[in-house]
Amino acid sequence: KNMILGNDDRLTDIERSHRRNEIEPERNVSQVDSGGPVRPQRALGHQDFGRDLMRAPNPESFLFCQANQADLEMQEFVKPLAQHNKTWGDLTMRIAMRAMVNPDEVGAAAVDYTYFSGYVTMAYIWAWTAKVALDKLKQRPSDTAFYQAKVQTAQFYFKKILPRVNTHLALLDTGAEVVLQMDT
Repeated sequence: KNMILGNDDRLTDIERSHRRNEIEPERNVSQVDSGGPVRPQRALGHQDFGRDLMRAPNPESFLFCQANQADLEMQEFVKPLAQHNKTWGDLTMRIAMRAMVNPDEVGAAAVDYTYFSGYVTMAYIWAWTAKVALDKLKQRPSDTAFYQAKVQTAQFYFKKILPRVNTHLALLDTGAEVVLQMDT
């Protein structure tokens, strides 16, 4: 058992699904072919992995935004998250298109793409946390300060941390040329 996640009986269905995917992934991208580890360009081009990644890099976040788009209390979270989800898909497609011309584009974009996707994924987690906290606050719990702190932390993340994705977006547009001209 994973000590960080705790016992299975305390996990939600979503957490169980994540845990299953971590322990038993359906497809290990590093073993797409039997030739050993796969370079990022080849993984991106693999018919199943690449197509799914370009269609919806984070489908859970996309579905969360759809489900909560009419909730007025969630607008401060859902609107920017939905925009970043769209940008993420567009960004993935742009990198893939550039990689068709120059496969090194994938490697040159890797670090900033990872930062971008990490910030947006954390935004989804904080939006989801805010949704749970706001729903609990409607029930008037005895520990309202705890749930208010969750909402305030989500607000902090969206206002102070999430805007960092703009730096990574700008860096992603510089392409591979500046990286490739460096002497090794």
